Amino acid sequence: WTVHPIQTETTTCIVQRTESIVSLLYVATLYAFVRGWPALSIAACLVGMASKEVMVSAPIMVLIYDRTFVAGSFVAAWSARRGFYLGLAATWGLLAFLMLSAPARGGSVGFAMGMSSWDYALVQCRALVLYLKLAIWPNPLVVDYGTAVAPSLRSVRPQGLAVVALLAGWAMGLRLRPVLGFVGAIFFLILAPS
Repeated sequence: WTVHPIQTETTTCIVQRTESIVSLLYVATLYAFVRGWPALSIAACLVGMASKEVMVSAPIMVLIYDRTFVAGSFVAAWSARRGFYLGLAATWGLLAFLMLSAPARGGSVGFAMGMSSWDYALVQCRALVLYLKLAIWPNPLVVDYGTAVAPSLRSVRPQGLAVVALLAGWAMGLRLRPVLGFVGAIFFLILAPS
């Protein structure tokens, strides 16, 4: 995945280099948890919150990882590591502060696009399916795929149905096949902020 052609965006557009930074810190947060280094996990999460807004989902991802591979349930994970999870949740404070003190930061997660939440969701349906296709067959790769507003739900019906099917599969997988559900969680939680 590191050398996949779709990743050229993170190096050719200087503003996208935050993607590389947040990816490193997201993985470091999870890796430090797996290794049993809670303070390092919280520190990586805190620095990640300062790098890009997508990091908001990292504490939830660690909890889902814990539930799936370590504790066996959310209750057991919370009972065993309550202080750790409170520390991870506290890192959201830095992100909130940065977003409130620098309103331009909200633009990177779609808040400043000048469209309604519904219109933005319709655009994201199209984008999600496009990026899944590009992950499998990376052609054509362009710098900007555009943000044209979908005129109606009907115009993105196939993509919307695909997204709903993926969400349903993820929810079922999380319950019935936790390892597959974790893969779905990674996919949706990392993309959710944008």
